[in-house]
Amino acid sequence: MVTGVPIAHHTNTVSQVVELISKQKWEDIYYIYIVTTDHKLIGLVPLTHILMSAKTKTMEDLMIKPLIALTPEIDQEKVVIEAIRLDIEQVPVIDHEGKFLGAVVADKIIDVLHSEHLEDFLRSSGIRGKGSHILELAKGRLLHSVKARMPWLFVGLAIGLGLSLVSSRFEGSLQKNIALAYFIPVIAYVADSVGTQSETIFIRAATVLKLNLITYLLKEFFIGSIIGIILGIVGGIGGSLIAHSVLIGEVVGISLFAAITVSAVLACITPICFTALKKDPALGSGPLTTAIQDLISISIYFLVASMLLK
Repeated sequence: MVTGVPIAHHTNTVSQVVELISKQKWEDIYYIYIVTTDHKLIGLVPLTHILMSAKTKTMEDLMIKPLIALTPEIDQEKVVIEAIRLDIEQVPVIDHEGKFLGAVVADKIIDVLHSEHLEDFLRSSGIRGKGSHILELAKGRLLHSVKARMPWLFVGLAIGLGLSLVSSRFEGSLQKNIALAYFIPVIAYVADSVGTQSETIFIRAATVLKLNLITYLLKEFFIGSIIGIILGIVGGIGGSLIAHSVLIGEVVGISLFAAITVSAVLACITPICFTALKKDPALGSGPLTTAIQDLISISIYFLVASMLLK
């Protein structure tokens, strides 16, 4: 919040306000904030309206009601979200009695947006620590960087070992059909990629928009199914040609369809669970979701293989 923004009373005329704003250097002068005698915010006037109006006009004639006014304890990310949602250049800040304190102006909104985006970017990479700065991680102490990066990697390692355990249960199928091993990276990579796309869109949409979760998940299910059908057909044909086996191609195609469909929905469910636990949904992305998606997609692959190749 900045406090160096112009304030006027509702009885002030345009000529008085022009004289007022010309006598001082302001931190920002996009709006003139209109307050009562006891300093309560009642409206605002864009500077352009001041300059285009007759000198005898009063602020009461020109002012518009603020679309929103927030209190100082509101998280900075919430301020930016509201500014974007309402398409406004500044967000006024008031105390709990309605008295004007200052405003979050456009350049500060951009700074916060950049800072929050960077924080989410780091968290989506599994790097812990609120407000961790990329330069601190690049130039900082060795132990600080290790500490920031390790926690979710431990979780990913544990789930990865679980994936190895699942794979070991299908050792017989792999020995009889070694070509199955060729396509494990394909199933995991494509399912992860679809999940990452779905998760990125969902986290941002849920932050800015009011979503009906059931409707959104159904939509994502159908999107995942359509993508799964297309990539499943192409992947199945490719698998048949590479393995010289139509049956292996069927396994790859069906597995891609199922894994992609599940991955698209799972990628949305994970941040929903984090939100329900009152945690930042960005924490649920990165290594954790990737590891879970790998576990499920490879399990689907082996289950399909065991059923079709009996």
